[in-house]
Amino acid sequence: MNLRSIDLKYSIIANMLQIFLSFVAYLFRKLGIYANVYIQVVLLIINIEVWFAVSTSSVIAKNENNVEGGVIFGIIATSPILFLIFAALLLDRYAQSVSGWSLYSILGAAINFWHRPLILLSRISSGNGYIIYLINVTLLIFVSILSYSYGSRLNNPIE
Repeated sequence: MNLRSIDLKYSIIANMLQIFLSFVAYLFRKLGIYANVYIQVVLLIINIEVWFAVSTSSVIAKNENNVEGGVIFGIIATSPILFLIFAALLLDRYAQSVSGWSLYSILGAAINFWHRPLILLSRISSGNGYIIYLINVTLLIFVSILSYSYGSRLNNPIE
């Protein structure tokens, strides 16, 4: 199997699990327990563990021993949400005819839903939402790099 097709397969798995975690966070919000910081910490930890596990599975499946694959996997896995973030940013900045609510219902709702398990990180900064989203994605890419380093050690143990 081609190495990039393995990356694509595992990035789809990572995004599906991200959507599942987002749905769980949505259910917590409906139950009224989502505002609890402890719940947000647990969701953040689970989210990081999921991305770590999927990225490690990807490097083991490819039998690679390089960390650069973590950067490539991280970019491939986060490319759908990166596309939505940059499209929303461009529309927000340059589209004069698009009203705020139209933009939100087209792109913002999907972006907010995807980032829901990472909401704890938005408490740290009260800055621009797009910057917070990019920090969240950068965190997941960093987790992918770390997991590739870990998976490379599993593929090629030091004797």
